[in-house]
Amino acid sequence: MIRNEKTRMYFYVRLTRISVSDQLLPVLRAIFELQEDSNGGVLIDSGTHVTRLAIAVFELFHDSFVQKAENLSTPTTEVSSFLYTCYYLSGMDTVSVPTVSFHFAGDKIVNLLPLNYMLQYKTGLYCVGVRFRNIIKYI
Repeated sequence: MIRNEKTRMYFYVRLTRISVSDQLLPVLRAIFELQEDSNGGVLIDSGTHVTRLAIAVFELFHDSFVQKAENLSTPTTEVSSFLYTCYYLSGMDTVSVPTVSFHFAGDKIVNLLPLNYMLQYKTGLYCVGVRFRNIIKYI
């Protein structure tokens, strides 16, 4: 854990990479780092259901997820102004979603369970719980 001297109420982590279905997103590690001026970084917010990423990382994540989820229904983006990519999964016997992993300093990897990033919006409709944010990233 890292402390931000400007905002002592949050705990920051050393996220280094993100992978979707075992494919690392082509992101420079610096985008996740807490800067000397106390801007940026990745913090843990245990009070939210949604992960927020820098817009450049979000776009790579979103594109990779949609590409790897080709076995699911056509993604819809017209459901919510808050959640961008949703899939109708009702009526499917077996559902297989792309895996998502967070890579941390020290070669630590956390493989997320689908319930950690696929949020049920309403009956049969599940949305990827990842959004973009310009400054601080939340996991």
